Amino acid sequence: ASSSLASPMRLALLLASISGSATASDATSWRSSFDKRYDAVVLGSGPKESLLASLLASNGKSVLQLEPRRAPGGVAASLDLGQLYERMGAPGEKPEPKLKLGTPEEYSADVAPKVLMAGGKELEMLVSSGLWQQMDFRRVHRSFLYRTKPDGSSDVHRVLVTAEDVLKTRSLPPLEKPKVVLLLAWLDKWDESVPGTYVAGRLSKKRLPLGKMSAASFFRYWDVAPETAQLLSAGLGEAPGAPTR
Repeated sequence: ASSSLASPMRLALLLASISGSATASDATSWRSSFDKRYDAVVLGSGPKESLLASLLASNGKSVLQLEPRRAPGGVAASLDLGQLYERMGAPGEKPEPKLKLGTPEEYSADVAPKVLMAGGKELEMLVSSGLWQQMDFRRVHRSFLYRTKPDGSSDVHRVLVTAEDVLKTRSLPPLEKPKVVLLLAWLDKWDESVPGTYVAGRLSKKRLPLGKMSAASFFRYWDVAPETAQLLSAGLGEAPGAPTR
């Protein structure tokens, strides 16, 4: 299928299924894509491969991009429940057609998390190459953390973003919660362009050298346990004032 990117892009993205369900017409369509000559052939449709193909196409090159799976995106694909079961479930396993929280097609599960810095070079390349026009950006209203308890049962918690999340969660020991509330209160006021907001601390205050400070040192400064730091790492990018927003 030819890309809808603006001229002079000539990017052909071919989803060539090699599964047993491929039909004769699929094979004919696959072969017909090789009737013309291309300046470059890109294997895979992950973020890196798609960005490379788009940059080449935006510079006037004729590009053929090949993806063996039905869902584009490579290891970073977003899949509905049917596609997720097909890729990771047991042979023949399928989701229930009607779920309490919607149909399988309404779900979008990321095989690998995808985070873009708002002012980062990755986003600049996506815009300059035109690849952003082929991407679907969605607002995440709420994130959850799934874990397995020692007895094998499911354990689902909100990702810790606000003080309310911290106070209500069962994922943190009671003695850890005051530390995390103070950290999130500081993060809410922190501003990269205001030097005074770098000053932090529970008992004694000091200016944090954030430009040189490792994540491990940052969490040790706030005296949070390693298990707590792991939980917080999933939510810091969503917290108000966080640099990744």
